[in-house]
Amino acid sequence: MGRRVSVSEEVIPDVPINVIDVPINFLNERQGWFLILLQHMNEGRAEHIAGEFGVSLKTARRDIEKLKEAGKIRFVGAKKTGRYEIIEG
Repeated sequence: MGRRVSVSEEVIPDVPINVIDVPINFLNERQGWFLILLQHMNEGRAEHIAGEFGVSLKTARRDIEKLKEAGKIRFVGAKKTGRYEIIEG
């Protein structure tokens, strides 16, 4: 799917996520890769990010949550069988 990149854990792992204010238009490499995955495969989960970049599921879920907060993606369907989709616009 792309080149493998080793990404270390968050620099300050104990800081609550809502303390750090990240601009909406800022995407890290994992988030950009996830959007491309959704465009091409119409499927993507935190496990995909964790496997591709060697990060924890917690980090991958935070990446996805930031994309949702930024209005880039949304989850549709049931929790178990649903999927993320890109929000156009």
